[in-house]
Amino acid sequence: MGAVDVLIVIDTDGAASSGNLRDNVSLVEKVDGAGSWSKRCCDLITCCKAGQTVKWKAVPKSPESAVEILEFKGQMVQGVCKPIQKNIFTGIWEGQINPSSNGRYQYSVDLVFDGIRMSFDPYILVNKE
Repeated sequence: MGAVDVLIVIDTDGAASSGNLRDNVSLVEKVDGAGSWSKRCCDLITCCKAGQTVKWKAVPKSPESAVEILEFKGQMVQGVCKPIQKNIFTGIWEGQINPSSNGRYQYSVDLVFDGIRMSFDPYILVNKE
């Protein structure tokens, strides 16, 4: 059971000018050993199992911008997975899946870029077995 890497790609110019992060973010995920990345929109549902590690990193679409994850909130954080920043220099956040039951759990990711704070709400789908 490999780790799940979730890359959050933000069009910072689009989000700043529209005031809408949801339409300007894409999530890309990879499971260790799977050999490929899967790209989805902001409604990504990451499938994972109990005991599995999930890692998140936010990057700007443009190399001229910078993006930082500030915190995670929502159902996922309330008992299923509580991500913490593992490395301040790389911006990687990591959490282990420890569910009490199978299910789909919403979470919010708060980001900051260009002095603007915005959030969006993806999901994880947990299989306890």
